[in-house]
Amino acid sequence: MFTERVSTCFGGVERLRRENQRQRQLNQQLSEQVAEIPTQQRVQQPTQPDLEAVRDSEALLAKRDRVLADLKLGKQAPGYKAAVKALDRFIKEVQPPS
Repeated sequence: MFTERVSTCFGGVERLRRENQRQRQLNQQLSEQVAEIPTQQRVQQPTQPDLEAVRDSEALLAKRDRVLADLKLGKQAPGYKAAVKALDRFIKEVQPPS
């Protein structure tokens, strides 16, 4: 009975050792495959903002300021604040996603 338990334990240990070895081999293969991938593909380069989109954004903000000036309201007026929010939301909607 004791010898059966001992052999069962050692059998389990051997099984775990084989599994561990198999996992190490798979890990090594994966590392080799990753090393073959060019660095540019592994690391995504940060994108630069599109210069035209920045100019369009600046133009839209300038137009927003002109429209707000035409309202002849003080900057603390509730109507002015509501118009700022609405125009900012509109500008955000018409700009391409970044």
